[in-house]
Amino acid sequence: MIAAVTALLVVGLARSVAPAAAAAPEKTDIMFIFDTSGSMGGVLTEAKEGIKKVIEETRASLGPSTAYGVANVEDVPGYYSEEGFEPGSEESFEQDTEKAWHLWQPVTTEVPEVEEAIEKLSGEEVAHSGGDGPEAYGRALWETDTNPQVGWREGARHEIVLIADNVPHTMNVNEGIPEAFWLENPFNTGEEPGGRFGIPDTQWVPGDSLEFHKTLEMLDVDGKPLAMVDYFHTDEGEYENYIHYWEYWAKQTGGEALEAKEGVKEEFAGKLVTIIKETTGRSLPPCPTGYEPRVGEGVCVKVPPPKPPVITPPPVVVPPLSKPPIKGKVIVLAGGIIEEEVEFPEEGEGEYLGEVSEGASLSSFQGGTLELVDNQQLAFAASKKCKKGYVRKHGKCVNNKPVSYGHEHLSITKAGKYKVKIKPSSRVLSSLKSGKTLHVKLTLAFTPKDTTDHLLSTRFVTVHLKKKHKKK
Repeated sequence: MIAAVTALLVVGLARSVAPAAAAAPEKTDIMFIFDTSGSMGGVLTEAKEGIKKVIEETRASLGPSTAYGVANVEDVPGYYSEEGFEPGSEESFEQDTEKAWHLWQPVTTEVPEVEEAIEKLSGEEVAHSGGDGPEAYGRALWETDTNPQVGWREGARHEIVLIADNVPHTMNVNEGIPEAFWLENPFNTGEEPGGRFGIPDTQWVPGDSLEFHKTLEMLDVDGKPLAMVDYFHTDEGEYENYIHYWEYWAKQTGGEALEAKEGVKEEFAGKLVTIIKETTGRSLPPCPTGYEPRVGEGVCVKVPPPKPPVITPPPVVVPPLSKPPIKGKVIVLAGGIIEEEVEFPEEGEGEYLGEVSEGASLSSFQGGTLELVDNQQLAFAASKKCKKGYVRKHGKCVNNKPVSYGHEHLSITKAGKYKVKIKPSSRVLSSLKSGKTLHVKLTLAFTPKDTTDHLLSTRFVTVHLKKKHKKK
């Protein structure tokens, strides 16, 4: 058993050193907490026989400045989970040999004093009791971390070693443990009661709740990993083996838990060697089938059912928007030809259209020409309704549909400036030659190459032909 504890210390402490060997503290403090309840008598005997070897091997690994301390844990006097807690007075707690936690030796480098403290654990000063099965492990760990009498040295590496064979008092023992490892459900061993319980210099104050799982978190934060030896007696059944619980609890502090079987040193040593080879730091013990580790929380959780694959459609590539042509000046050439300067930013196809905005300027009266004779005839024309497609203008019914001025198709082979032209239709040219002034709407429809973009631009221009002056 002592060899197991020795190796466990080497594993736990070496684990602490490995990640940052260059910055590792030169001093190491190790606090032993022994469960001295009735079922642990054999463990104490093995501990006393092998303590010198434990100290020898750890001092050889960690140096002669290594310090050791000794404490024991049983239960709060008067605590029976089936009957409830019957608290006594502080005076009775001080006198009772049963202790929730008792410090026998603060950390020291004096080996003989440590050995003497170990011997006292089997004496009459210890109750060797514990009431029910679960013990005050939570309170013992909390006191070992916080009680100033322990004497943790500043700047030293700290390690807590608990040798026990049961579970702590806590309302939900199964919290954080995979369901496959549950021994009971629900598994409640009663709340850890609060009180001073005759513990000198305890830091507990009224109102504080020493919840076991929070104590484990505190050990992790304070840098005091728990190296736990779960003792499994040969006359017990598997339902009394709590190794899986302690594996997860120790891991939450950054430590390790090992199983020891009474009187089977070789088997225990073999398991310890395996752990030494496989330990890589703060990693969970193997999770059962259907579970996976939850990173950073020290627990296994059920593996969620696989989600159907999400098919992501390929992204839609939106081509950059084309730039419209830049229109320049427009002039009217001889014969009513309209010429416009246009800058095209890229290749493409275009249509250049001209429309006379008022068809009436090219049309005659409805039904032919009508000469104006007198006011009576003008009134008749004004009162007459126009047929569909005609509107009344200046007492006349005139065609209101736009009239095509002209049309040209454009092929732009490269970007640049072009002069685009449209010629007037014969009807339009005839109207111009008769002296008409036309208001023309010019529309440029441009479709850049390899796109379906239709870029439209419009402008208006007034067109008339200059009269030729007769030579005198």
